Amino acid sequence: MFAAAAGLSLARGNRVAAALAAMRVLLGCVTRAGELSSAATSAGLCGTGAVVFHAPGRRHETSVTHASWMNRSRITEQIVLARLSKGLTWQELADAIGRPVVWTTSALLGQHPIPAELGTVLVEMLGLDASAVPVLAAPPMRGGLPTAVPTDPTIYRFYEALQVYGEAIKELIHEKFGDGIMSAINFSVDVHKKTHSSGDRVVVTFDGKFLPYQWVAADEQ
Repeated sequence: MFAAAAGLSLARGNRVAAALAAMRVLLGCVTRAGELSSAATSAGLCGTGAVVFHAPGRRHETSVTHASWMNRSRITEQIVLARLSKGLTWQELADAIGRPVVWTTSALLGQHPIPAELGTVLVEMLGLDASAVPVLAAPPMRGGLPTAVPTDPTIYRFYEALQVYGEAIKELIHEKFGDGIMSAINFSVDVHKKTHSSGDRVVVTFDGKFLPYQWVAADEQ
């Protein structure tokens, strides 16, 4: 039983370490080779250190670096660690503040400001320090992909789909709406699981306001 408990503890540590390592790459703090990003450190986004997980009689260290001060990148790492350690789902966190799960997940991963009253609830659930609340409430530096072409397989599928269907989507938007674009600011995303006889399917819905191109001079009213 002791060995089983040790194995489970180490396995959880490995999962958390892997998640944190991926997060550091996503935030641009380390390269995929595990090297500290000079651009990120010079910009003050990342510091140095090591994340250590303990199992009975064993020690597991990762090469993941972390900041020595409270900033959005470090809080994101703490959120990832705390959620896995506490066994919380993104849906549970979203339900706790009454917000959509995609928005909540994106916000907790550093892409949206979280109002203080909601941040307080999330910080308490995750067991983080209260000093994280005002940092989470501040407008973040958006955009979390370290490369122009994503290399994570899940994210890359969207890039691949747009390579194949992007022109068709553009043509159909213009045909139905006119000359313009879909907003990614006045916007929402939904992710659903759809059962199917050939296997479960992923249904992702982008819902954005249509914004027509307009020529408006600065001196026009």
